[in-house]
Amino acid sequence: MKNLIFLGAIVSLSACATMGGLRSEPLADGVAKEFEGTHEEVLQAARESIAPSGLNLEEAFLDPSGAWIIMAKKERTSETSGELVRIVVEPEREEGSVVVRVLTQRRIAYEFWAKGDYSDAIFSAIALALSK
Repeated sequence: MKNLIFLGAIVSLSACATMGGLRSEPLADGVAKEFEGTHEEVLQAARESIAPSGLNLEEAFLDPSGAWIIMAKKERTSETSGELVRIVVEPEREEGSVVVRVLTQRRIAYEFWAKGDYSDAIFSAIALALSK
């Protein structure tokens, strides 16, 4: 019985997502959407999209590629162990065109009741912020 409990704990831990793991995923991963605006405008709108999407900002930093990375998370609740979200605001491709990518990971992979994808909420909040 102790072996089964130990095995269950190992399986659970191996299925856990971490900020470090999400940070190291390829920048091209995730759902992508193109927005009209300058890089600065889209970056500001992406930062403003965190709270309306039900997330908490963890950190934001400039990647050596020139993309801004915004890390956010959904806190643990009685229903889920939380989720991790990475928003990549790519450098302007052409004047007035910026691609944003959203990658979401459940903290525990088999929590099927967790939302699983925050891209629609984030993209909607970005579009709303840019329309003001």
